[in-house]
Amino acid sequence: MKKTKKLLSLLTALTITASAFASLVIPASAESTVYVDENFDSYDAGEIIRAGTTEPPASVKKGDITYSAGNRKDGLTNTASIAAMGEGNELVISADRFSTSNRGIALTFEPEAAIPQVSALDAGEVLKLSAKIKATAGFTVVGYGDITGTDLTNTSDYVYVSVILDNEGGKKYLVVRDANNNTLNMLESDLGDIKTISGISFCLGAGAYNIDDIKVETTSKEGEVPQEKFYNVTIKTESYAKIVYQIDSDPEKTTYADVDGSIEIPNVKGGSSFTYTASKEDYTFDGGVTESTDTVTIEDHTTITVPAMTLTKDLGISADDLVYYENTFGEGSMSMAKSDRLSYKLLKKIDLPEVSTMSFTLSVSDKERTQATIMIKNKNATDVTKKDDTDIIGFQSITADDTLVAFTGFKGDNGSAQSGLNQYNAVGAYTNSAVIADRATGTFDIEVILSQSGDVITVKCDGKTVNLPKVNDISSLGAIHMGKHENAAQVTLDDFLVYKPDENFVSMAGDTEFAKIAGKTVTRTYSVSPAIPVEGETFTWSVSEMAGVSIDQNGVLSVEDTAAAGTVTVSAVSSVSADKKGELEVNIRDFANLIPTVEYPKVMNIGESAKLKVTQIVDQYGDDVTEYFSPTWSIDDVPSLDTDVTFDTTDKTGDAVAISAVKENGILQSISTQNVTISGNETIVTAEGGSTVMLWDSLEGMLPLAAPQIAPEAAIGEDVIAVVSAKTGTIKANNVGDVTVKLTLREGQEPEQYRIDIGNYYKVLDYSEVVDNQVDISDLAEDESVTGYQVTVADADGGKLAQEVVQAVDVKVAVPAVETGTPAKVEVAPVYTTTAESELLIPAETYNITLKTNTAGRADLYVNDQIIVNNINQDSQNFTVKGSFPATTYSFGDIKIAEGYAQFNYRDNQSGNKPIDEVVIVKAPSIVKRATRVYVIGDSLVATYHDHEGVEESKKNLVRQGWGEALKHYIKDAEVTNLGNSGATSDGMLGVAFTQVRASGQAGDILVLEGGYNDKSVPLMKDSIKQMVIEAEKKGITVFVVPPNASTHSENEYKGNVKSHAGVKDAVNELKSAGYHPILIDLSTNSSKFFERNYGAYATVSTDETKWNNIRDTYNNSADTLHSTVNAANAWAAVVAKGIYDNEPTRKYVDTDYSFTITDANDSNHQVVVSALTVN
Repeated sequence: MKKTKKLLSLLTALTITASAFASLVIPASAESTVYVDENFDSYDAGEIIRAGTTEPPASVKKGDITYSAGNRKDGLTNTASIAAMGEGNELVISADRFSTSNRGIALTFEPEAAIPQVSALDAGEVLKLSAKIKATAGFTVVGYGDITGTDLTNTSDYVYVSVILDNEGGKKYLVVRDANNNTLNMLESDLGDIKTISGISFCLGAGAYNIDDIKVETTSKEGEVPQEKFYNVTIKTESYAKIVYQIDSDPEKTTYADVDGSIEIPNVKGGSSFTYTASKEDYTFDGGVTESTDTVTIEDHTTITVPAMTLTKDLGISADDLVYYENTFGEGSMSMAKSDRLSYKLLKKIDLPEVSTMSFTLSVSDKERTQATIMIKNKNATDVTKKDDTDIIGFQSITADDTLVAFTGFKGDNGSAQSGLNQYNAVGAYTNSAVIADRATGTFDIEVILSQSGDVITVKCDGKTVNLPKVNDISSLGAIHMGKHENAAQVTLDDFLVYKPDENFVSMAGDTEFAKIAGKTVTRTYSVSPAIPVEGETFTWSVSEMAGVSIDQNGVLSVEDTAAAGTVTVSAVSSVSADKKGELEVNIRDFANLIPTVEYPKVMNIGESAKLKVTQIVDQYGDDVTEYFSPTWSIDDVPSLDTDVTFDTTDKTGDAVAISAVKENGILQSISTQNVTISGNETIVTAEGGSTVMLWDSLEGMLPLAAPQIAPEAAIGEDVIAVVSAKTGTIKANNVGDVTVKLTLREGQEPEQYRIDIGNYYKVLDYSEVVDNQVDISDLAEDESVTGYQVTVADADGGKLAQEVVQAVDVKVAVPAVETGTPAKVEVAPVYTTTAESELLIPAETYNITLKTNTAGRADLYVNDQIIVNNINQDSQNFTVKGSFPATTYSFGDIKIAEGYAQFNYRDNQSGNKPIDEVVIVKAPSIVKRATRVYVIGDSLVATYHDHEGVEESKKNLVRQGWGEALKHYIKDAEVTNLGNSGATSDGMLGVAFTQVRASGQAGDILVLEGGYNDKSVPLMKDSIKQMVIEAEKKGITVFVVPPNASTHSENEYKGNVKSHAGVKDAVNELKSAGYHPILIDLSTNSSKFFERNYGAYATVSTDETKWNNIRDTYNNSADTLHSTVNAANAWAAVVAKGIYDNEPTRKYVDTDYSFTITDANDSNHQVVVSALTVN
């Protein structure tokens, strides 16, 4: 029984009900006839039957019993086997966690056993099934009904079960005895219309069973039905409580009352002495005792009421202000073990006052990865999925950032609305968040202030105070959940208290600790939120006196570098009353060490330019101080890449100007400013050599003061390994060797140092330089990961003429022969072989990657922060794993790795599996013209499934396929990359699949973007689609936006009214209105037309849904009416290809000759062809 937290109360009720069994009439003795008698000793040990994977296996007959099994389809199994146990054999049955009536193991008694109908029994005669059994779960006796684990009274040892059908008395009985023939339980109920006993079915749930001595017989009723009576004892207390009870002299047992204060103890023998003790930490019972104890004799179904309990713990508040307190939740603190998926405690719905404070202690320990999340809800909700409107506030401990975050925004691909759905890594799946502790583990004392009329929720922890937007109703509390996603830590919540604060309470939020910065004035902004706002109310700000510290009436605190380290108090007083004010102590620390986060290449190829970039600077207290510093770069004994540009600024003395000098790829990309005041007739600007430098009158007016100039290129000596721009961090590799680049953040702090290795990591040469069909590679950098060399020959137009991977012989590699064409260039690049959790030092280039997989579970693979592949090894059986299919090799091209290293890493890694044995990576030859790439992003309707191997020919088009995988058949002269991801929302696609488009996509590529089906928030969906379109178009990529396809999932979806269809179209129209150019392919409507044209109206076809079985995934899952087969995926891919064809610039990439034939359930052929005219 699940326990749930409940508010402390003064009154507690405990009830026990009872209903006695009627007395039994023992008839005259009758002769015994045995029909089935099976002890399994005559059979050899071994498996009898195993559940099928696609179809149920054939039944197996042994003696008078036929054994049948269902079909699992997901790699799990049910088995029945004969096993030697002690002096003889037993039947051993295993059932998995998904056993149901058509999936378990069934034993059916053969007709030739001739078991009689109960109506044919003689007077005083009963039909009886008996067996020796050890069962960890329930089962069904066919003809009697379900027998639960509770009915058996003991699921850890053998019991002796008798099922008795008494036609004469109109009753059926279940009798359970132990090995000493003591009656453990006896249940009696009406016989009803039961006719006979015909078998046993093991399919009620997860379980394991040992069965022996099955016997079916007719026998005398006399002596079969015991005279003992068994009753249920129900104990009721108002809330959570610990109950210790003892029956007669049996050992004591402990159980816990739940949120409703009720526990039921079944199968208590009549006449037993029942002693109980009820207790609760920090409470006393009536009369001042710490526990309530009583003994009763059980003569009937009994209800016991525990006396009221009174809170004794001093909470530091008045009794009138107390709303709720709970610290034990029955069995102790609310806790959740590491890696559990869900734990929750229900609260009897607590109506909150206008203003309330909720406080509790949260402990996070034994943490090894990702995150741990808890949610506090406004309803008694046990279902954590798709219930965003019930969440008040959430907390997440994040390993990577070493922080505890509070949040009130609930969204995302793996956010609180999307429990599971292929998402095992739920870090950051929220909005409206703030860090409340700069640590991820330990014990946290958290305080949350809730105001019905306010707009914010205030959270206090570890000296921080933050205000978060109030999103959902906070008029009540109903539940606490842990593990909306997999929790990667031991989490405990204790001392949950709700009370009414002072009505004059004013919450103040802002940074409570930060450091001064030399030469700078540090500012922090503070805000107030009154518990009870008053119309027209204003607040006056002040700060306790300290030289160099001031605050304005907007709540902006300024701290000069001359201020002394120490504590000041920031105050805000209401215009309504001087007693209504907020105060916050702020600790100003002395100058702190600076800690930068830097992106830089770890290796570079000679002649390459790269960028060293400071992405963030934090001080030793964790505060982001990036805005206060202008870092400079240097290499010892090497002049800067920067040079001086001189402007004539005669008559401009005293003007303030803005200077821009930003060059990327030789083009002025954006305005970077240095505000200066002209002090003479010349203004000298230091800028990166080759960059364009301009002077503007101001950022607002942007009027040029002088003609732009190009900064002269810096002279670089031949022996110089590399040179760096002091201001921009641009580094140019000039010679072989390693170089240390220094980053200076400020005077007085030692520079940070970054080593970069520079060498020849590949080589390109004219074909005329090839000697004896060989290329000398003695000058290439060595690496232990190199397992060969890719040698490519291309013509002058970038056409590939030949390519081979060869081994070096005497530091030379052979150039492959060219059979046709005129060779112009040769490129040699090392082939690296590594693993999926390794770092490879390679220069920033575009690469081709091959993965060699095993049969482990599903995972995503990234290089740095760019996804390479979604869901490697995912199959179509519940989006899980590849199962027993053979290991496979997958190739992915044109992956641009810009960082100067490749860190391969798993994400969304199901259960920690490692499905990739080997990663082979080689530079894409720059002498070969890159093919246009078609990126496809979407959800499970689009995704690739890897379980088509081994499917029989007749069913190859009936397995699941996303149309993103089928699209490659309709595309020519371009490469298709399918990044579809099962369960993804549009927001999730932006954060996952789109990382490859962002990093590797190039001008001229195509993006096909499907989304909306899994989205709950239409505004969030539209924003995510818009961001992807805008980013892609800025890269020169043509974007096609596709709403989800129609399906047989419902009549609405069959008719094209698919989830988010309208929202996706709205996003496209809004983008067009803003000047962007996405192209809508209305797959929802066109796929619906395909259905109606080829299958008929929904009302007609739905009367015989088998007509749809060739287009929906019934091969793997008979209940799946949403996902497509290969047949339907081709139909939808053709619709998408038609949309690409209808756009003149992309028409050339569509193969109008390819056709696909669908044969439906009526043996009618439907031809799928893309042409300029139609999709048939």
